[in-house]
Amino acid sequence: MEFDQHSVIKSGIKESAERRTDRLCLLLFLIWPFAGATVSFFRIHRKASLFIIGLFCLLFGLSFTPVNDQLDSFRYAQEFSQFLLNPQGNFTLAISDFFSGDIKDIYSAFCYYVASLMGGDIHALFFIISIGFAFFQLKSVRIIVDQPSVRNDSIFLILAFLVIYSNSIFNINGFRYWTAAWIGVYATLKILVEDKKSYAILLLLTPLVHGSFWVYIGFVAVAYFIKIGVKPLLIAFFVSFFFTELILNNLGIIDESLLPTYMQNLLYSYTESETAQGKIAGANIEDQPLYWKILTNLPRYYELFMVALLAVKSKYFSDRSVRIIKFLLLYLTITNLFSAIPSFVRFYFPMVPILAYVWIKERNMLYQQRKWVYAVPIVILYGAFQLARYVMSVTDFTLFSPSTVIGIILKVAI
Repeated sequence: MEFDQHSVIKSGIKESAERRTDRLCLLLFLIWPFAGATVSFFRIHRKASLFIIGLFCLLFGLSFTPVNDQLDSFRYAQEFSQFLLNPQGNFTLAISDFFSGDIKDIYSAFCYYVASLMGGDIHALFFIISIGFAFFQLKSVRIIVDQPSVRNDSIFLILAFLVIYSNSIFNINGFRYWTAAWIGVYATLKILVEDKKSYAILLLLTPLVHGSFWVYIGFVAVAYFIKIGVKPLLIAFFVSFFFTELILNNLGIIDESLLPTYMQNLLYSYTESETAQGKIAGANIEDQPLYWKILTNLPRYYELFMVALLAVKSKYFSDRSVRIIKFLLLYLTITNLFSAIPSFVRFYFPMVPILAYVWIKERNMLYQQRKWVYAVPIVILYGAFQLARYVMSVTDFTLFSPSTVIGIILKVAI
């Protein structure tokens, strides 16, 4: 009994210290937002830290300036300026066009309309966009980090960073697809991790955000309902990868121009601007140098390797983890086969958070494999450098310098 009392007292003291640190992180955020969010990341297992990271995401959206004409955000800004000529009429027309099938999703028109009610400023638009993006991103992260096996060490932090990096707040640049991706990830995690099948309803809403997510729903449904053992799935996974990468991609057997006209039109309507998606998703890379192709695709190949490693070690895992690994293998097998169509490459990304979830959950069984986690920062280094360049092209340095949040807001307003 005395031991239990001692443990309770010790736990209470530790929690009290954690809360004091939470308050200090919030104070640091108010003085220097980037530093506050960075420090909070190292305590990402805390709800308060996720809240501060969320505040930084909203501040990022508020300060986002779509001036880079090579990015999708520039096109969205032009669409928004046209929308503002008649917000009510254009929103009503968008709804009508959606139900008549003339447009595939309605989320962009919704964001434009809400931003128009807030004065029609471009910063208001990307602030609105960042709210939906950050909400589902951090809800997904919360599921991943809220596990009994979590220890706030380097392995955990690398995997947590990989989750956030896989679809970072910068992707409000092409917000429709990437917001839908976080919604899809959140719904999928709820279904797989918590057995809450009712979240299939949320999954069914993702095509309202980006029409291509009927494809994601199809992939998820097949991977969820078809029950096959790990070994045959692993074989299919490898075959699908090598078949697509070594044969279809190199020989150009699958090309969107070879598809029936109606499918070409469907794919075109689902795809963002070719320039931006070529840079972010790896499509249209034929004119890029060899080193660019290798370094751009390396993270995706490495993540597939990490999935395969999970499958090989799965006999040591819990039943739930094995079920999730089977889901990952089948989903990625299907994605491998379709990835010869460039606009389908993006469907790899929603699986990265689920991959990280299993690695964190089974970290004790994977202790001998920790060297593969330590290699992740090296693998994504080139992509992170490119991401930093894009971020600096659409944000003011004030966001990353020591200044108050109020100062940033006033600067944007002025």
